[in-house]
Amino acid sequence: MKKIDIDLWGRKELFDFFSKMSQPFYSVTFTVDVTKIYNYVKRKGLSFYYALVYLCTEAVNDTEAFRCKCQWN
Repeated sequence: MKKIDIDLWGRKELFDFFSKMSQPFYSVTFTVDVTKIYNYVKRKGLSFYYALVYLCTEAVNDTEAFRCKCQWN
């Protein structure tokens, strides 16, 4: 795993803000049209839930900022 130099990191300001909170989190709500994936899985006899979880996981893993983790000393 590569280490991040916090002082040079482009997300330092966000890290500083959230790291001071006892329960850091944020929530985002948006509308997504899932008609195509719904129709696809129903035609194939697959689980819509599992397909949606799989696709969300792929999207998260494709986003570099979500692949970071902090190790506290």
